Amino acid sequence: MGIAVPGPDQAAHMQADAAAWDEGLDDEASGGALAPAGAELLIATIPLQAAGERIDRALALRQDVASVFNHRGVVLRRLGRSAEALDSYERALAIKPAYAEAHNNRATVLREDLKKNAEALAAAERALALDPKDADAHLNRAHALAALKLVSPDRAMRLAAAKELSQGADEAILPLVKK
Repeated sequence: MGIAVPGPDQAAHMQADAAAWDEGLDDEASGGALAPAGAELLIATIPLQAAGERIDRALALRQDVASVFNHRGVVLRRLGRSAEALDSYERALAIKPAYAEAHNNRATVLREDLKKNAEALAAAERALALDPKDADAHLNRAHALAALKLVSPDRAMRLAAAKELSQGADEAILPLVKK
């Protein structure tokens, strides 16, 4: 999957796609396919290659929208292209450093695919600093801690569950994880 070069007949449609994504619109021209809220639905309902092509069309026009790179990373990871997915998440973060979802997606690919647990832990902790209620980031952090043997797997899971329940309030979970 590469960034498509638009032909003259595609320019107007691609402009509408890029504008729809950038503004978060669910307009009829793009079928909501590039609106951030519709991107997950797009990825889940059409073949991954087609979703990737749709995302690449938006990137051909605009390379300054973090959510486009984040969703591209999701597609690439599902296609088994982890290194490229990581690059897409990092490009999203270069545009929007406080993008918790991209930090967590980065943690996932680092931990699950690339086995870079120390980097995954840092990425998950950054995601949690931005969004302390993110259950997936708590789980990523717990798995990374266990993989690094900083805590037992059982304790890591208790920590993740307790953090999620306490919505990130450390003082509320200390009794649950001291053992």
